Amino acid sequence: MPETEKDVKKEKKTKAIKLKNYKLPQIAELDANQTVNSELYAKFQKDFAASAANKVIASAICNVGIAEASFNNNMLRDERFVFSNETKRGGITNQKQSGRCWLFAALNEARVSIMETLQLDDFELSENYMCFYEKMEKSNAFLENIIATLNKDVYSRDFDFVKDNAAGDGGFFEWYADLVTKYGVVPKACMPETFHSSNTTFMVEALNERLYRTAMQMRNAYAAAYPAGEEPTAEFVREMRQKKEACLSEIYNICVKSLGEPPTTVNFAYMDKKKKKQEIKGITPKEFYEKYCGLPLEDMVVLTNDPTERFADGTAVTYKYCQLVQEGKGLLQLLAPMEELTAAAVKSIKAGQPMWFACDVGKSSDRKKGYLDHETYLTDLTLTPVGEFSKKDRTIIGETQLNHAMLLCGVDLTEDGEVKKWKVENSWGDTVGEKGVFSMSHQWFLNNTYQVIVNKKYVSKSILAGLKKKPQEIEPWKMICFPGK
Repeated sequence: MPETEKDVKKEKKTKAIKLKNYKLPQIAELDANQTVNSELYAKFQKDFAASAANKVIASAICNVGIAEASFNNNMLRDERFVFSNETKRGGITNQKQSGRCWLFAALNEARVSIMETLQLDDFELSENYMCFYEKMEKSNAFLENIIATLNKDVYSRDFDFVKDNAAGDGGFFEWYADLVTKYGVVPKACMPETFHSSNTTFMVEALNERLYRTAMQMRNAYAAAYPAGEEPTAEFVREMRQKKEACLSEIYNICVKSLGEPPTTVNFAYMDKKKKKQEIKGITPKEFYEKYCGLPLEDMVVLTNDPTERFADGTAVTYKYCQLVQEGKGLLQLLAPMEELTAAAVKSIKAGQPMWFACDVGKSSDRKKGYLDHETYLTDLTLTPVGEFSKKDRTIIGETQLNHAMLLCGVDLTEDGEVKKWKVENSWGDTVGEKGVFSMSHQWFLNNTYQVIVNKKYVSKSILAGLKKKPQEIEPWKMICFPGK
């Protein structure tokens, strides 16, 4: 560290000489076409200057950003929030700073049936209640997967997948179904939101730290006991499950402190449509769901579009290491073309049943206006044309992926029955979109949707026949679509 002004000047001069004399390392017999050189930059500059519009566009983008400078103003001319067919829905919910969209969408679907049964204008189920048990079950599933992969190398793909899926927020509809089957549901009044149910980051980090610690304790114990990588004995596995139980006690401790203790009985008072007070007392959360929610989970099917074409439509698939509730049914997805997802969704909406769906919400979307439309931004004009880039290619390369779940609750059909656009209930609060509702063009739906959960009766017999066959188990890192946030 220089101490005098003279020392400072000397150090600066030394650094300047070193920088001046520095040369990039030369690679023997390097093809000139492998490098980005001055000749190329001169060509790029010439290409840019060839269009006078580029300078104007560059100025606009520098001032307001790509999205604002590229927004298609014609989008404002169409009545985007009028639909020919709509289902009943509740008020807009808000997942806030959490990745619980899959739970919100599923509970928003379930509440419609409860609203009809209890004769309510509006109603909300407790997302926090589900979040509590989701974290407990995820923690248990993570440690069970650690035990199952003790003899796998730490750099194996199996262990790499397992270690990356501890107590995070994302999830599948099937996980929700297993959670509801085991734990039921409760009205939001019975277990309201807390700071950490709405802001999960710090809580999840605390949970994962203890889960990862225990995972490494297990692996270190295994390495000491089985240096040759043998299959662990039943006694050793029992010892590991004792470690798991001790860790789960810590997880429970943190969840209660962060989310509150979940109720074991439902005591709920409400005003029905006739403004008459009604009360539900002394029933379990499971009984509440079974008695008041007429949505039969066993009749639902997870229609999944696989644009990679690795498997034939009508194939049922499941995945290793993706069981949440250990005694539950787990993942089961039925592959189908987008035409099938479209037809089933239209039938469901016409029957008054909204449905959970999952997509890549970041594509061509305007959060503030609530637009999900491939024509929202004219970036092919303001930037450069993308050209041919299919959903299949986007999925294979990872440019697009499932990352958000919402509720389909309406559709706008032409006189010929063709789909124009869809009504979407989001869970980002009522300050975005049309008071929380989004408008989704059908082309956007085709380009960016991967899953729709519908009643089996709306699915064609040819596709549904796939459920009669044994599902194909796929390696988890080859998953068609991963949990939404």
